[in-house]
Amino acid sequence: MRDMNALKISRVLLTIMAALLGLAAIAYANNLLVNGGFEAGFHRQAGINGVVPNNWTVVNEVGNPTYFDNTAERIEGEHSLYIESQDIETPPLPGKPFKLDVYQKVPVISGTTYALEGLMVTFCAGTAGSPNPPCPSSYYLGKSVGLDPFGGVDPAGASVVWSPEDRRDAREARWVHLGATAVARGSSMTVFLRMNSPFQFHGALGFMDGFQLSPAPVVSLASHPSVQSSTDVLFSWTGWMDPSLRNDGDYRLYYDVQVRDTTTSAWTTVASDVGALNVWSFTGLVGHTYAYRVRAVAHQPQLPDCGTCAGVNHFFAGLYSDPAFVSVGVNLNVSHVLLPLVRR
Repeated sequence: MRDMNALKISRVLLTIMAALLGLAAIAYANNLLVNGGFEAGFHRQAGINGVVPNNWTVVNEVGNPTYFDNTAERIEGEHSLYIESQDIETPPLPGKPFKLDVYQKVPVISGTTYALEGLMVTFCAGTAGSPNPPCPSSYYLGKSVGLDPFGGVDPAGASVVWSPEDRRDAREARWVHLGATAVARGSSMTVFLRMNSPFQFHGALGFMDGFQLSPAPVVSLASHPSVQSSTDVLFSWTGWMDPSLRNDGDYRLYYDVQVRDTTTSAWTTVASDVGALNVWSFTGLVGHTYAYRVRAVAHQPQLPDCGTCAGVNHFFAGLYSDPAFVSVGVNLNVSHVLLPLVRR
């Protein structure tokens, strides 16, 4: 697993201050999580089998898995959190189901948008190349992350903003990026890391590593006329990201663009991961009104050989901007049929 080209990347050095304090290499400069990479030790927690990362708390919603400080399978640093299903290879019912949450409460600034990102990998039927018996293709080990903008510690709370649960075929074992974005509604925000193994099967296990919470990137749409005579709708924006991200490698802003004809409720993604040029256009239909919006995602260039990149390449997604609206004039003299949402 560690040899995967997309994930075999060099580790970020300690910040100068951390070095002076004699701390272990546990976090990036702007990571609001304490021990987000599980490098700062583990401890015992009452009622939990094994050890739990320092500054984190575990909740077993289903089952009784065991937690380990792992130094073999990891995505950054020297340690990761390893979770093993109960009776993982013990008959008559090996690999009992489990659903767990690992959480940490973090001080934040109310009204600020924050982005969480990190990675998990899961295995069904163990890590052997040819498990016997193999995991059924219909099985999965769900992976998701969440943010409670009010700082609550109940993973079942209605205020928790969860990422979609990754339910890929359990036989596809690779590190998966997981992220969530939310606006803080108080002086603290709670980060949840969830792993869900709903099926009984031998060798059910998983790893977590490299989690980071940072202020999310922000987009501001430039002012544009709400009515125009041209069917070519051009719009632009400005973006911002936390400057401290630049201390972690070569983080840059990229953008996703969506457009919606107001006669429908569905947004159409017309561009993904647009970099550098903060402008876009589409061709509209005469007499129609359109809404458009943009969100920013901060990450390092996705290149196999990026000499300026460092550490884990997190993908910090902001929220979509409030939509802007434009109506295409009805008195145009057009001699051809115009197709909506055509990239110019």
